[in-house]
Amino acid sequence: MIAMSKGVTVLKNYLTRIVFAVICMLLVVAFIAGCRPQRMTFDHTYNVREKPEYETDITPGLYCLSATGGEGLFHLVEPAGSYDDLVRSHRFLSRAWVEVRANETLKFNNAKIESQDERQKLGCFPTRLRNGFFLIGFDLFPGKLKIRPRTDQDEADWICEVYADAHDLSAGPLRRYDYKDTWVDIIVEEDEFLHLWGAEVYVPPM
Repeated sequence: MIAMSKGVTVLKNYLTRIVFAVICMLLVVAFIAGCRPQRMTFDHTYNVREKPEYETDITPGLYCLSATGGEGLFHLVEPAGSYDDLVRSHRFLSRAWVEVRANETLKFNNAKIESQDERQKLGCFPTRLRNGFFLIGFDLFPGKLKIRPRTDQDEADWICEVYADAHDLSAGPLRRYDYKDTWVDIIVEEDEFLHLWGAEVYVPPM
């Protein structure tokens, strides 16, 4: 009887360890799954190809996204198996330019897309632009611009930067401007990109 009792105790201990190990494994799996980036859903998805085959294919180059209602958002990604490697993400309330390269995918919400050629046909008609990523020579004329922060947005979010390209922005801005509750004069050149958030361009009346 004593031997049987010891055998039952050993079996219980063994089963307890197995159950504990299984629970630990489930917790680890749940933690890993929770750490994975969640997939966002987008209204539009375009694949970048040198030779487009479908309506949802576009060629490499510069594109302008214009917000159509509320805040626009795009993700430029490079497909990598089950998950995408994020190249660039940008939110905007007016327009945002992005350079796409072969084998990348452009996804966006609340916006319409136009190629550089399509935008060029419209000409440059500066308006009071804010919260976007603008191409100088298309959205704004080169030269001196007056930028003012918007007091209806958090000061910590104010951004005024000039970039040389519109792809991954990994090189950082060419110039960054700081301002506190006042106007700031900046100089922009043809084909540069102006990133504004929490600020707007003052365009004097014609």
